[in-house]
Amino acid sequence: GTVAPEVFKQFTDMAIRDDTTESELVEYCAFSFPAVLQSCGPERWPELETTYLSLMEDPQWKVRRSLSHSLHEVAQLVGADVAAQVLTHAMDMFMQDMDEVRIGVLEHLTDFIKVLPMEKREECVTALCEMIPELKNWRLRDIFASQLGGLADLVGPEVCSSTIATCGIRLLEDSVQEVRVSMFHSITLVLKQLWNGEPSHRAELLAYVVGLAAQPTYKARQMFAYIAQEIAEMELSGTTTLFFEDFLAPLSALATDSVANVRLIVAKVVSATLSNTDKYKDLPRVQQMRQTLVQDPDRDTAWLAAQEV
Repeated sequence: GTVAPEVFKQFTDMAIRDDTTESELVEYCAFSFPAVLQSCGPERWPELETTYLSLMEDPQWKVRRSLSHSLHEVAQLVGADVAAQVLTHAMDMFMQDMDEVRIGVLEHLTDFIKVLPMEKREECVTALCEMIPELKNWRLRDIFASQLGGLADLVGPEVCSSTIATCGIRLLEDSVQEVRVSMFHSITLVLKQLWNGEPSHRAELLAYVVGLAAQPTYKARQMFAYIAQEIAEMELSGTTTLFFEDFLAPLSALATDSVANVRLIVAKVVSATLSNTDKYKDLPRVQQMRQTLVQDPDRDTAWLAAQEV
């Protein structure tokens, strides 16, 4: 690196706390760490590692929060080996910390996990999938739900079909609506990933998601319609055929659901996604759904079904 030795020493000294160290200096050191590492080059990581470990255990939560937000950047700079040996330990510590620190890890989780070798990826993802649904703070569950689809792409089919799919189902059943909504897109990406593997790998998750269409609670049936829309939009490009094979028939059945709020969501899916794309608009089932919904006794549903979005 091109950083002068005296400047380098000044920086590393900032992280060492004694009675005279100002709190702001340590905070600044944590905030600047990725930039200094980038300037020095990853080959000087051994000289910076002690500083990083010291900051990681700093009593000030703002210092630890700063490091948690830049964990993925440091991982990208130092590479897979150091990330696996040192930074996964940092991630574990931050995830045991207060929520303000945890958020930093979760917001950039996919970018961090991507750097790790496969075995470490699967180890970290498995631990997080067991931990996150139990967290009391729904915002943390929500951030993780939005990342879960991206994580499916980074692990092997076994971990995806067991660990990630199981966690996805738990989050689809979360008590907080925002978390469930964040899962709609993620569960679509998980299904897409499992589509590339053995049919047995996707069977359980697919049965669960398709089964939502026949659940007694109307909210579950609404969830199915939203996920069907995500699947249909995903398949406007790509090679999967989940929508035609597994989602279209149960979705069309919901066009005559007994609950108006379910039919309203189906009308949204028809007008926003199915009736205005060449891939779907001429399908007999789609045309039939639209004809049914346009004549719906609920005025909002009928109006929405008639729209060309």
